[in-house]
Amino acid sequence: MSEGISTAVPRCRKQGEMDFFMIKSFEDLKPSFMGIPEPEYDETRLVRNFTGALCIVPGTAFDLKGNRTGYGGGYYDRFLSREKDVTPAGICYSPLVFDEVPSEPHDVSVDYIITEKGIIDING
Repeated sequence: MSEGISTAVPRCRKQGEMDFFMIKSFEDLKPSFMGIPEPEYDETRLVRNFTGALCIVPGTAFDLKGNRTGYGGGYYDRFLSREKDVTPAGICYSPLVFDEVPSEPHDVSVDYIITEKGIIDING
């Protein structure tokens, strides 16, 4: 945020969808469901164009094909299925990258996995 890079974070909706809002600092976030920090709804900060965006996708484990296990809500799968111009990248510690993790047909894989040891390019 201090490097001049625009940063948006998700705010979840009950229907399994999420919206992203621009933030200027972590102080723009307030504890929400399960204490997870989220931005308040503000139409003026709502992101509508994701062209060229990098989306950091959470996961509990990833595999070398870009599949991931998450928390079961499907929020990121729905978002990434809808927003095709986003580059998804998983982030985790290297011991959480496996040869294979369970996946289902509706799961959306990541293009990169970022670990403390480097970046894994799934496609190349």
